[in-house]
Amino acid sequence: LVAADIDVAANGSLTAQAFLNLDATATSTDGFAKATAGSSTTKLTGIVSGLDLDILGAGSVTALAQGTADSIASTVGGAAADVATAKTDLVAMGIDTLLYDTGADALLSATSKLVGTADASAVGVGASLADLTLNATGLYKTALDSEADATITALGSATGTLTADGVGGAASALGDLTSFGISNLVGNTAIIDGDASITGLGVVSGSLDASTTVGAAIASGDFDTTGAAFGWTSGALNADIGGLATIKGQAQATGTVDSSSVNGASTATIGSLTAGGGASDKATLVGLSGLSLDGDAAGSILGTASGTFNASANSVLGNSIAWAAESLTGINAVNIKLDGAGTINAIVTDTSFVDAHSVGGTATATSSIDAVALNVATITVGADLMLSGNTTVNSHTNAQSV
Repeated sequence: LVAADIDVAANGSLTAQAFLNLDATATSTDGFAKATAGSSTTKLTGIVSGLDLDILGAGSVTALAQGTADSIASTVGGAAADVATAKTDLVAMGIDTLLYDTGADALLSATSKLVGTADASAVGVGASLADLTLNATGLYKTALDSEADATITALGSATGTLTADGVGGAASALGDLTSFGISNLVGNTAIIDGDASITGLGVVSGSLDASTTVGAAIASGDFDTTGAAFGWTSGALNADIGGLATIKGQAQATGTVDSSSVNGASTATIGSLTAGGGASDKATLVGLSGLSLDGDAAGSILGTASGTFNASANSVLGNSIAWAAESLTGINAVNIKLDGAGTINAIVTDTSFVDAHSVGGTATATSSIDAVALNVATITVGADLMLSGNTTVNSHTNAQSV
């Protein structure tokens, strides 16, 4: 939906849906093959930036941006220049910058879902590259002013699968997956006179596989997701709620990277698109961040971050490197003021498997995990406070050289 101003004198309901399906296929029997589905400027949006919606009665806004993109490249060329490249790149937003006012109850739902694949195969001596980038945001820079109760739900989900197969050349699978349920809310973005329920969920899931007989195999994936990022800065409210406040931010990530080579080096990394990893690169999961809340009653705040990661590198004759770095935070940098009682829960769970195996070379496995359940600025409540933070981390690292 592209619109500037909509005014409704009674109750109002608005639904916007955007769908996109991209398929790119390239095949060669004597030369290179390149298939490209989307680009950095390919953007799918349910409600486009610039809409000012004013409803005197109860209001309901639902927006969906859902896209799929697939690229397949294959070649059987006999020269080194006969490479296979499959590239997929797509951005989606459910709602991009909305001003939304209601005189009664308000409902706001924003969903962004992306599914992408990249498949590259080179039978000759050329390299194969599968490259995928997905960025999904449910709700972005949106302000809501409701004179009654309000419910806000937002989902950003990105799912990707990559395969790079080689015979006589290198094979690389590079995946960059990012999602936000709620992103970059700044200023007085939620002014709700009654009860408020705000939920943001970010989900990413990726599977990467690179394998070759001759040459290096590289599988590198970065998995970043945030449930609800309110963008709080000192002195700036972004949630003013007159009734019961229920706010949730949840981040979920699953990432699997596998690399395999017979004669060459094998590298599998999580949290970095640089082969072998980078010191400052991490798969980053944040449940709830940047909330500055002024509540006139009681409130319940929940932030969760959950990750499951697997990195496996195998080589028969070459070196193997498996590397994973993850950062998980349940609740980060919040400023909470409640006139009533408060319940604040932060939960972080992470499971990481890092495995490197080599027969004729050196095997190296490295794992780095930062996990913080609760990191708050200030909390002020007018009654009882229940504050809970729980962190559970299971890390398994194995390197074997035969």
